[in-house]
Parts: sequence; C-alpha cells; structure tokens
Amino acid sequence: MEQYPEGYYIHDCSVGCSLSPWKEVSSLVPESSARSADIFIPSWSLGCPAALDVTVVSPVQQQTLSQAASEHRYALLVAEERKNVVHLEGCRKIGVIFQPVAVESL
Repeated sequence: MEQYPEGYYIHDCSVGCSLSPWKEVSSLVPESSARSADIFIPSWSLGCPAALDVTVVSPVQQQTLSQAASEHRYALLVAEERKNVVHLEGCRKIGVIFQPVAVESL
C-alpha cells in the first residue's frame, strides 16, 4: 500500500466525489500564518467552504496515556480540541466550516 502524507487519501476520495478539493491551503485566514486546511473543499455544506485539518495522534503518548486507558476516544478529542483552539474562530470569521479530522495510530 502506498504511503500518503496526512490527508492525501481524504483528498483523493474528495476528488472522486467531485468536490474539487485543494491540498494544503496556506494563508486561508487573513493575517494568520497558520495552515488551517490540509484539505480545502470550496463548496461543502449548504454551499459553504470547508477546511479539513487532518491530524494523526497516538493514544499512548505521555500526555494522554492515563486518560486514554479508561476513556474511549480521549486522545482523539484532545487532538480535535487543540486544532479547534487554533483554527475554529478564524475560519468562522471568514465563513469557512472548520473540521478537524483526527485519527489514531499506535
């Protein structure tokens, strides 16, 4: 199986669904150097654009290990919240739906 950087598989699936996605969009939010979209879909829900930010997280990392052992999806929720803190408000201000896409990997 071919190795994909984070989000490229989602990008390729989006192309197959005729969503016209863009890869790794930088400077989506004015006056911000943060890259808020690994995948940008120009017309998503109700015609609004969407920024998908893909992150791969390990539930056995030091900062989430104790909680992840007893709380299902804990590492995923922490990763999604970290992305939301950085990008959600900026995207909302410009009318873009921000969606973190967190996946677990051991």
